[in-house]
Amino acid sequence: MENEENDKVIADPIHGMMTFKPYLMKIINHKYFQRLRHIKQLQGVEHVYPGGVHSRFSHSLGMCYLAGKVLDKLNKETIETDYEITGLERKCVTISALCRDIGHGPFSYLYESLGEEFFSDKNEHITRGVEITKIIIDEVQLFNESESENAKTMIENMLKGKKVEDMEEEAERKKAFLYQIVRNEDNGVDVNRWDYICRDSHACGFVSNFDINRTVSGLRVVPYQTDGIDANVLAFPLKDQINLYNMFNLRFTLYSKVYYHPVVRCAEEINSISTKECRSQNKDFCLMDDKLLYLIYHADDDSSKLIYAKAIMDRIYDRDFYFCIYTQPLDRSEQIAKVDYGKKTENPIKDVYFYSKESDYAFKDDPPTSSPMVPQCFEEVTLRVICTLSKTDCDGFKGEIQSKIKQFIDELINPQRSYCCIL
Repeated sequence: MENEENDKVIADPIHGMMTFKPYLMKIINHKYFQRLRHIKQLQGVEHVYPGGVHSRFSHSLGMCYLAGKVLDKLNKETIETDYEITGLERKCVTISALCRDIGHGPFSYLYESLGEEFFSDKNEHITRGVEITKIIIDEVQLFNESESENAKTMIENMLKGKKVEDMEEEAERKKAFLYQIVRNEDNGVDVNRWDYICRDSHACGFVSNFDINRTVSGLRVVPYQTDGIDANVLAFPLKDQINLYNMFNLRFTLYSKVYYHPVVRCAEEINSISTKECRSQNKDFCLMDDKLLYLIYHADDDSSKLIYAKAIMDRIYDRDFYFCIYTQPLDRSEQIAKVDYGKKTENPIKDVYFYSKESDYAFKDDPPTSSPMVPQCFEEVTLRVICTLSKTDCDGFKGEIQSKIKQFIDELINPQRSYCCIL
């Protein structure tokens, strides 16, 4: 469907009918962006939740659409002010939202988890995404010569993210709210989190009580002044705290019940073998997607590495996964594995900017610690030991194995030190 301005309308199960401007369609139709159709958002989740097969492509469209909704709301708030949103800025924000995930490799974060063996950059997919976005911008000629470099710099900063306290230029602090839409380094409340929480919940059959429309409708640009900082930030009405708690709680639920589900993690561990092999061969990144498993499995190659990889992949097809043989809750001082609300042991609401009728400035609220409606703990730490043997091979020995693992773990863990164990 196209209207008179040639905007493209795309149907989405989460946001309904989403509209995209022609300049965004140039990016969407580029081969580097189309590659995201073949990269799953949730890696190994489909082995537990069959509906979790949506792609980085649909998530990217959702982020871009939400960024546009946020800009529409903020435009009403900023019009005829000295921080009014310009046409160039709107273009940069929506492009940044669309391309936020374009640097992801096969199996998304699984590809990144192997990165330390090949790269020193912990934010590899962000750095790579910036470079790919710049290539697309030049190839499809999204900006004229006079605005191109300024636009690329703005998009790069939005993709990499920047805290308000790290903004040095007055002009940058005046438009600080623009850098909180796509990658909010101050508190993590951005269009990326809004979309994946709702999209992943829907796909995996979880009921979401987080209301995106309410969240966007309450957004305002409010001045924030403290400790030498004078900036215009994105703020939420104080009465919307409970809605934000719902968002952080749903994030925690997805991490604990979906992303870190034992079977999901075991399936991903098997997938990592083929991914590692691909990375070691330095293949062209923009030619790689989740079809790697299929290509490796059906490759006409009798090398020992591929024979081993195919044998491992047979375990996926036969549902003979590695399995979790031992689980132990830990004290938070024993940093082995954890799931949290997004700010480790801290209440994430403390970093969110709010506004109220009683104040002309944005402020950070100190949530009550005694309210039964407010969580008292924001991090869960658990040790899991994964067994790579077949379950049938462990018949009759499982209890003995668990007993020896427990003895080993009890002797190993010291509250004064940190360990990460793979047995």
